Amino acid sequence: MMSNSDLNEEIIAESYDSELTTGLQKKNEAVGSFAVGCPNKWNPYHYCVQFCYDYWKDGLSEKKLPQKYTEQRLKALKKYPLPSGWKEVYDPGCARHYYWCPRTDEVSWLPPRHPLAVIGDAAPKVSKGLFVLKKIFYQINSTQNIHFSSLDFLITVQDIGTWSSGLHAHDKTGADVTASGPLFQQRPYPAPGAVLRKQQQQRQ
Repeated sequence: MMSNSDLNEEIIAESYDSELTTGLQKKNEAVGSFAVGCPNKWNPYHYCVQFCYDYWKDGLSEKKLPQKYTEQRLKALKKYPLPSGWKEVYDPGCARHYYWCPRTDEVSWLPPRHPLAVIGDAAPKVSKGLFVLKKIFYQINSTQNIHFSSLDFLITVQDIGTWSSGLHAHDKTGADVTASGPLFQQRPYPAPGAVLRKQQQQRQ
C-alpha cells in the first residue's frame, strides 16, 4: 500500500508529464515554428521536434558556402534577374538560397524567370492547410468512432474498398478473356507449342 508522500509524488510526476506533453504538442502544432538549421523544415508533413533544434542547430553559415555555388548563383541571377517584389533568402538548413515574394507568399528554389523554376506556396502555408484538414478529418471520424492511421487523413471520406476494387474481372487474373477453349489457353503468356513453333521458324 502506498503512503501519502508516495501518492503525492506520483500525482506531481503525472501532472508534470501532462504539462510537458501539452507544451510540446502546442509547440509542434504552432504552424511556422521550426528549427532554423533543420533541412526538413520545408517539408509540409514535417513538424520540428526538440531533436531538430539540438542536432541541426543553426545550420550552415552563408560565409561557409562553396565558391563554385556562389559563382553559379550569381551567374543565374545575372541571366534571370528577379521580378519586382521578389527577394533572395538564404536557408541555413539546406545551405541554399531560395526566392520569395512577400506579397503573394510564393517561393521558388530557382530565380522565378528561370525556365526550370517551379513556383509554389510557402511550406508554412501548406502545413497550415494540411493541419486544418487533419483536424477536421479526425473530428468527423471521432463522431463515427472510426480509427485510422496518422497518414489516412489525406483520404477522402468514402467507402473503403479492397485492393481489387474498381478492376475488371480479367484485370484481377491477367488472363485473356477473349481466348476460347481450355483454361491453359487463357493464360496471359504464350502456349508452349507456340513458343516452339516460333523458335523453329527462327532457325529456318
